[in-house]
Amino acid sequence: MDCNINFYQCYQYSCWTLNRTTKFSSERDHCVTNVIAVIANGFVSQTIPCWSCPPPVMNWDSIPFLSVAELTAQLSTQPEIRQFLAQYHSDPLDRSVTVQEWYKFAKSQPQRVRLVEADIPSGILPDRVQGDLRDFKVSGPRKGRVPDDAMYNRHEDLREKVARGNTVMYWHDHQQSTVTYDCLIFALRKFTGGMGDEDENQPDDQKTWLKYFLRPVEQTARIVCTEKANGEAAHFSARFIKDRFIVAAGSKNVHLVCRTYADIAKYSDSRYMVAKTVAESTLDLIRSLSPEHASILLSFMHHTQVTGVFEVLQPHYQHVVDLSHLKSSQMNFICFTLPYGIESKKNQESLCALSPDKSLDFARSLGMITIDYETIDADQGETRMDLVRQGYGREGEVFYYVDAKGHVIGLLKKKTAWYILCRAIREKASHAVLDYIKGRGANFDESDRIKKLKSRIQQIQTWLGFDDEYRGIWQELGSQFITWLLARAAKNEVQPDKVRGFFPGLWNRFLLETNNSDRVEWRAV
Repeated sequence: MDCNINFYQCYQYSCWTLNRTTKFSSERDHCVTNVIAVIANGFVSQTIPCWSCPPPVMNWDSIPFLSVAELTAQLSTQPEIRQFLAQYHSDPLDRSVTVQEWYKFAKSQPQRVRLVEADIPSGILPDRVQGDLRDFKVSGPRKGRVPDDAMYNRHEDLREKVARGNTVMYWHDHQQSTVTYDCLIFALRKFTGGMGDEDENQPDDQKTWLKYFLRPVEQTARIVCTEKANGEAAHFSARFIKDRFIVAAGSKNVHLVCRTYADIAKYSDSRYMVAKTVAESTLDLIRSLSPEHASILLSFMHHTQVTGVFEVLQPHYQHVVDLSHLKSSQMNFICFTLPYGIESKKNQESLCALSPDKSLDFARSLGMITIDYETIDADQGETRMDLVRQGYGREGEVFYYVDAKGHVIGLLKKKTAWYILCRAIREKASHAVLDYIKGRGANFDESDRIKKLKSRIQQIQTWLGFDDEYRGIWQELGSQFITWLLARAAKNEVQPDKVRGFFPGLWNRFLLETNNSDRVEWRAV
């Protein structure tokens, strides 16, 4: 396709179900091609589904399950991972009582925890095994709803027992007459940042983040600084049940289990929309590994019951950071977390199963794509925070505070001023376009929207501490962007529901056409 516009990017896609488009490749070259144009003024798609093309095949026969002894032998060059396996391997059935008590706690808190149960579709679990999934999350009363962040701030037991991603798999083996409550997903527990570092509700003050630490910050020996990828939260774990691996995957609050791409299509409820995307990316990840490395990873997950925490980057849905260099969705590994267990002292000592640098090195050795990291001394934390705040074109970093024993005693998110301000502009601009289109321009007050944006940026100034000149530059950029965007909405050149998901393209086009720059020199008060 010949394009004469320099901001126009074309990708070739093929699709194997109604809801999925996936990167065009030689193994699927018989598919009908879809041309998806990611344009700076929205998302234009000419889609021709291919009903005859089967989904990719998961060759499970090439991925053997390893016993603890076999896995230990495979980890001969990974002493830290071997030691962890030796200390924390267990059978899900042995932990069933503990997990059942955890589930009972969640079920007994209807005013603070929301629980959703769903049967596992047929054909996924082995013969004569039935099961269901039980997702739960922090959620205040429906009436007069309290934000999740406020719930976590107020209740220490929620910070300890309800992570940002919790799933119990209940399964009944009719042949063995056994019932198991399995902690399938227990992701990172809630952590926060300073004022301005949260996307939605801000903490009460600049020190709220210390509430989420297991021990005083003074016990920190080093800080592992990891890149904060600007995508969707993703979780992944695995179990070997009787004769097969089962993969669990999902988003922050919704998870599913599967073995094949066809299994994913069995989850038809709308709540699985993001979880299905993550599950597809997870199977893609497993297929991308060598059979030997896939066997090590899945067997390790089964024996230790850890959850893999990832960020999935999707070029077809971009938040603030430009992801147009990606041709398809990408799973970026972050860390491993232990299953919840009141009998597990480790869960009270560390927020991660392993120090993140050790987990990241292990993941890389298996061929996984990971986030970048750097380790600094504990006394360099404040300096690093200042550097992150001044960053450009990235969301920021997450700091893992590690003690002398390698335990993660706390986490802190720190975002760039560029990201915080761009996101504020995105939110105000998307609301403005949506309201303008809904009202067809009638009684729409553009000046009022610009006033609200300027007020928001002034509020951000009080959190981040930049000077008035810096504030003024961003207020002018945001004001011009809203005017520019509304002018295109008036010509039906902008789809209101695409502003959020394709903001980077819109923003870059605006900067190009108006000869502006968002690379603003940081000016602190």
